[in-house]
Amino acid sequence: MNNHLLTRTYLVNDQITLADITVASALIYPLKLVCDKDYLKPFGNVVRWFQTCVNQPEFKAVIGEVVLCKKELLAAGQEAPKAEKPKKEEKKADVKKEDKKKKDEDEDMDEPVVVEKKADHPYKIMDRDAPSTFIMDTWKKTYSNCTSYDDAMNTFWETYDANGWSLWVQKYMYNQENKRIFMTCNAVTGFQQRTDEIRKWAFGVMDVLGTEETTLEIAGLWLLRGDTAEHMIQCNDDANWYTWTKIAGKDLPVTDEVKELVKAYWTSDKELEGKPIQDSKVFK
Repeated sequence: MNNHLLTRTYLVNDQITLADITVASALIYPLKLVCDKDYLKPFGNVVRWFQTCVNQPEFKAVIGEVVLCKKELLAAGQEAPKAEKPKKEEKKADVKKEDKKKKDEDEDMDEPVVVEKKADHPYKIMDRDAPSTFIMDTWKKTYSNCTSYDDAMNTFWETYDANGWSLWVQKYMYNQENKRIFMTCNAVTGFQQRTDEIRKWAFGVMDVLGTEETTLEIAGLWLLRGDTAEHMIQCNDDANWYTWTKIAGKDLPVTDEVKELVKAYWTSDKELEGKPIQDSKVFK
């Protein structure tokens, strides 16, 4: 099914059919309660399709909001499977060897158990080892509460730290699959939901451009911590279906053209790149 959905939006054709309703309904509880993120990693296409289906208004009216499982839910009284203990060796005739073995085991028991600490996220390490003067939370509040986008953009460029942050243009590689506006908008919503892991270190605006009669395109412009989009791609499998072009960052100075492009993506509500904006979603 994952291979089948690699080049398809839905199971049968370019709109939801009974096939999508039946299979998505059967997967609701497994994906809500059992299939955690690690389990779903190889099935990025299935997750994208499932999220697109369950975010349709018709689905939500029946099943409500569907949040994917973060940790496998166990039945009452059930414990997570434990590693099988090695079988005890048979007693040996040599009493001295048996005593030595017991002594070694006692010594091992006295040693403290070392619990392996979960590695910090690369962005968290970056914040610790290379602090930035640019504060993302401050910028998000400025953008959200501004009375004038011109003032907000002036504030952004006054505080932007090119050594600690970079700007990226995002373009969807399969726009020919975008047949309906509501389906394309749902794809954008799903993408941003799956980017939640790096919300503290990312800001972006994604737009649905064009018309159903011509071509519907998904394009965005993102501010990311560091000088690579790799961490975005690692946390969100759907990011692999987009091209990521850096327009500013370390060793890439900000030009007037870049400023105009950023302003257009982050503040336009009618038209972008000569195409009508059908929908715009802000990740903040």
